Amino acid sequence: MKTCKKCKVQKDPLGFSKSKAAKDGLQAQCKACSAAYKKENREAEAARQAKWYQANREAKSAKNAEWYQENREAVAARNAEYHKENPDKCRAARVKRRAAKLQRTPSWVDFEAIKAVYAEAHRLESLDGIPRHVDHEIPLQGELVSGLHIASNLQILTAEENLSKSNKFVPH
Repeated sequence: MKTCKKCKVQKDPLGFSKSKAAKDGLQAQCKACSAAYKKENREAEAARQAKWYQANREAKSAKNAEWYQENREAVAARNAEYHKENPDKCRAARVKRRAAKLQRTPSWVDFEAIKAVYAEAHRLESLDGIPRHVDHEIPLQGELVSGLHIASNLQILTAEENLSKSNKFVPH
C-alpha cells in the first residue's frame, strides 16, 4: 500500500503511475489526483507550451529538419509499410484531400498559372536535385483558416521546409 501525497489516501500501488526517479518506482500522487490536476491546469499548460513554441520555433524547426535528414530512409520505409498495411485509410485520405482541393478551387481560377508554378518547381528540382514541393501558403484544410487552390496561394518550398511546416498557417 502507498499513500498519495495529494489526497492522503492509502491506495494499492496499481493506483499510481510509474516513476523511474522515485525510490519505490511510483509517482507521489495517485492516478486520480494526477488526472484531476491535469484537467484543472489544461489551459495554463497549453498557454505555456504555446509560449515556448513561439520562443523556440526556429530552433525546433531546424532540429526537426536535421532529424528528418538523418532518418529519411527509415521514415520512407515506415511510410511505405503503413501504406501497404492500411490501403483503405490512405485511399480515404487521398479522396478527402482531392475533395478539399476541388471545393477550394474557384470557377475563375487560372489553371495555366497553377501549372506554371508546378513547372517551375520541377525545373528548380531538376537544376540542383533538391526535392521541391508546391505548398499552399494558407492551407486548404487548416485548423483556423482555409485557403484557395489558386496560383497566388502557392509557394515553392524544399521538401524539407514543407514537411517541417506541416499543415500550419503562420501569418507574415
